[in-house]
Amino acid sequence: MKKLLALLIIMTFTGSSFVLKNFGSFALTAFRLIFLIFVILHLVVGKPAKSNNKKNMNPQFYIRLLIAFFVCDVLTLAQTPNLAKWLNGNIFIVMNVCLMYFVYYYTDTDEDLKFYMKAFVIGALINIIIGIYEFKTQTHIMGSNYLSAYSVNSWEYQALKKAPTALLYNPNNLGVAVLLAIPIGSILFVNKNGKNRLILNITWYILCIYTAFLTGSRGAIIFSVLIALMTLTVSSGNISKKIIIFAVAGVVVYVAMNKYGDFIFEQLRYSGLISKSGKWLKMENKDRYQLISDGWKIAKRTHFMGTGPRTAETMMKTMLGYADAANRSVHNFWIEFLITLGIGGMFCFLLMYARCLIICARNLRKNKNSIPIIISLMTFAVITTIPPTIITLQFVWVIFGYAIALEKLEYNNWGVAENEEKSTESRIAYKQL
Repeated sequence: MKKLLALLIIMTFTGSSFVLKNFGSFALTAFRLIFLIFVILHLVVGKPAKSNNKKNMNPQFYIRLLIAFFVCDVLTLAQTPNLAKWLNGNIFIVMNVCLMYFVYYYTDTDEDLKFYMKAFVIGALINIIIGIYEFKTQTHIMGSNYLSAYSVNSWEYQALKKAPTALLYNPNNLGVAVLLAIPIGSILFVNKNGKNRLILNITWYILCIYTAFLTGSRGAIIFSVLIALMTLTVSSGNISKKIIIFAVAGVVVYVAMNKYGDFIFEQLRYSGLISKSGKWLKMENKDRYQLISDGWKIAKRTHFMGTGPRTAETMMKTMLGYADAANRSVHNFWIEFLITLGIGGMFCFLLMYARCLIICARNLRKNKNSIPIIISLMTFAVITTIPPTIITLQFVWVIFGYAIALEKLEYNNWGVAENEEKSTESRIAYKQL
C-alpha cells in the first residue's frame, strides 16, 4: 500500500491529463482511476499503523475540524448558483482530504515520510523535464488546452503558447509545482556526504529556478529565487557552508547574466517584471487587484456565507458581468475561499494551517523532515496568488498530509506518551513527600 500511495502522490502531478473516459462534466483520468483503486484497497486490506507500544495519535482535533468544515460547506447550498459545480468542487475537496489522510495513515516511521516526500519530488521532476522539453521544442505534449480560452490571433495566445505547461494544464500550475518542490527536493540528498549534498542541492535549485523562468510567471520567478536561498541557508550547517553557498550562487548569477543575458531579459520582459526598454516595472498588476477587489465585493454581497466550491468564476460572471473566460478566476486562493466556502470554512482551514505550522516548528530540532515541510507550508501562503485556483491541484494538499503525519510521528516517538509517564511519576513523587 505504501508503494501504491507513493505512485498516487506522483500521479497528483498529472492534473487533468491522461483522460481515460468522459462522463459528461466528469472525466475519468489516470490519477482518479488510481485514486479509486487505492480507496477500495484501503477499505478492504488497509491495516492500522504500528503503535510502537505507545498510544496512537488521537486525531479528534482534525475530525472535529473536518465535520465543522463540511457543515459550512453544506450551508453554502443555500446560495450556490450551480449545483453541478458545487458537486464537482466537493469531489476535489474529498480527494484532497483523502490524500492528506492517506499520508497520515500510512506513515509509521521517519523513513516512510521521507519515502513519500521523494515521490513528491519525482512527480515534480517529471513535469520539470517535460516543461524544459516543451520550451526547447515549442510544442505542448498535452495540447495546451488552457489556450482554448483565447483567440489564436490574440496577443495573449501568441505570448502564452511558448510557456511550458507539462502535465499541469497551465504554466502557473507548473510554477506552483516547482516552488513547492524546491524545499522538498532537499530530502533526496540527506544521506549524501557534505560535498556531494551541496553540489546536488545547488544543481536541483538551479534546475527549479530555470524552469520557473521558463513559465514566465512573475510570482514563480521571484519566489523561486527567494525560496531557494532560504532553503539553502536553513538546511546548511555551519557558517562556512553558508559562505560557500552564497559564493557559488553569486558565481552562477554572474555567469548566467553574461552567457544567458538575452534569455533572462526576454523572460523577465515576458513575465511583466521589466518593460520593453529594460526598466524595472513597479510590482503592480491592476487586473489582479481589480479581480481581488471584485471578489471581495462578492464575498460581502453573499454575507461571507459562501456559494459553494468552484463557483467563484460563475459568481464573477453573474454578479459582476465578467465575460472573458480568462479573467473570471479570482487568482487569489484566500479571496476565492471567502467567496466559495465563507468565513466559517476559512476559519476551519486557518486552524488546520496554523496547527500544521506549529507542529513543524516544534519538530525543527527533533526531525529533519520538518525543515522542508515548514518551508513548503510557508510557501503555500504566497503561491496561492499565482494559479487561477488551488483546489484542483492535488499535489499542493499532500504538503498538509506531511505535516499531519509529522505530528503522528512526534506523538509516538517523543511527545504525549512520554509526557504522560513523566507527569504520572511526578504526581507519585509529590504524594510521597
